[in-house]
Amino acid sequence: MRKKLLLFLVLILITLFCFGVFGLKTAEADVIFENPFAAEDFQEFVDRVVGIVWTIAIVVVPGLIILGAFYLLTSFGNPEKIKVGQNIILYTVIGFVIIMVSGGIIDLLREEILEIGHPWENNRENNRENNRENNGENNGENNRENNGGVDPEPLQAIFVTTGKHSGNFDRIDGMDGNARDDLNAFCKANMPDNLKIAFNEGRVTNITAFVSVKEGDAIVDMQDTEGGHFPAEKPIYWWHSVDGVLHRIAKNWNDMLDGSIEKSQFTGTGIYRKVWTGSNADGFVYKAGEIEATCNGWAEGGMYGTTGHWNLTNSHWLHDVPGAICGEERHLRCIFIYTPK
Repeated sequence: MRKKLLLFLVLILITLFCFGVFGLKTAEADVIFENPFAAEDFQEFVDRVVGIVWTIAIVVVPGLIILGAFYLLTSFGNPEKIKVGQNIILYTVIGFVIIMVSGGIIDLLREEILEIGHPWENNRENNRENNRENNGENNGENNRENNGGVDPEPLQAIFVTTGKHSGNFDRIDGMDGNARDDLNAFCKANMPDNLKIAFNEGRVTNITAFVSVKEGDAIVDMQDTEGGHFPAEKPIYWWHSVDGVLHRIAKNWNDMLDGSIEKSQFTGTGIYRKVWTGSNADGFVYKAGEIEATCNGWAEGGMYGTTGHWNLTNSHWLHDVPGAICGEERHLRCIFIYTPK
């Protein structure tokens, strides 16, 4: 029995790898399966491996639990079948706990010990940014920064909260039980100190948690073309929590939600922690199967939520794997309208 289960898991891994390496093309359109082990650096490779293991676990664990229960229900008092069923359930639970703990240890090493991030990732991003500057792609932005400011008209920016919270936001005292309102209130209560003066002067408005709650209330719906409050054709910036400098993320919303951004969260805000997002890289709600990975709409009782990475500029900035258990604490990103002096 154990040999069959091991063979089944090996076949799943081989299938994923083959699809990733060789891809698939059709006559009408290209259907490309990205190599799940392809990565630009070791950090991303570790993230991808952890994500693959997590994805396989989510699929396999329920099946093994059902299989163990089947042995127990059909044992009819046979001690051998009872023992097999118990062992399947026991070892499945132990294995799943080990996978969850391993993911937490990796996050701990990255976020607590390696606080300044991976030097090779920072060097790669800096080199890419320098190349853009040498090619003149961001001359307009560079001129504004060199002049000590940005366009005087209102703009949209994102900060990272000073505090963090579990994915169950309706446990906060004083919250009204509406997920979006609770998330936005958490943003206002945890904005960086260097933004509070502008807020008190009325130059910071429309503070909104940069997370997807459900279909129709996702990140992609925040732009004005979808009925939101944020201009779809305007640039988006990071707000640095230390010096208040604005660092451009993307030229517009389409550019931001195309799978990559110009500067990582750590570079743009100085915050090196993962954040809740509930989103795919395109800004829509991320679903694990048919279940939205938003900690039950960021309410009490949720089990799993999607997170965003703090030091990557590829799709993982908004949809990192494997996400987090809702009982864990994460920061929020919050988008707002800012009017410079």
